[in-house]
Amino acid sequence: MASSRFTTGTRGSLYTRNLASQVYIEEIGDWHTLSTRLGTLPKAAKLSVLKSLNFYARKYHKGLLIAIDTNGQGLDKPWAPLSPLYSARKSKAGGNPGIYQWTGILRGAIEVKTSPELVSVGINKDASGSANRSDLSASQIARILQVGSMSRNIPARPLFPAVWKQMGGNAALATYVKKNLNTNVKDHLLNIKT
Repeated sequence: MASSRFTTGTRGSLYTRNLASQVYIEEIGDWHTLSTRLGTLPKAAKLSVLKSLNFYARKYHKGLLIAIDTNGQGLDKPWAPLSPLYSARKSKAGGNPGIYQWTGILRGAIEVKTSPELVSVGINKDASGSANRSDLSASQIARILQVGSMSRNIPARPLFPAVWKQMGGNAALATYVKKNLNTNVKDHLLNIKT
């Protein structure tokens, strides 16, 4: 079963979605007897899962960017518009009029990060500059926009969980990984010479 969860820490103060954190391959049947014939199947299965997760992460990343570019209009719950006062302030300062955007640093800081054991989507903690010419980092600004701020009169504009939910969430990820794993394992088994 494949699943996903929010993790915090290594990539900044914003939540990152670690797509590979809970991907399990359950061995069913008499794998010990078949292990000599299957040879590279465990490696092939792991590569298949990581390839599937990488593709899905890039799809998720694209969905995040589309939501930003459209000011959340395609999401199940569209974002509240910017206040007229703040829109005027952004316009006067030369900032991008969109939500989740000012200079483009925040949008550009959302990235897919991969390693042999991990696929994640989140805010790059090393993104240079600040998201809106304040002393806050891109991940701090994203966090404020994500959950809102009563003291700053900023309504919550969920991005990461809203796009994930719209994509079908953990169930869709599990289905996608399983489908690709099954296909790759079948292809691998057909290529075994007896």
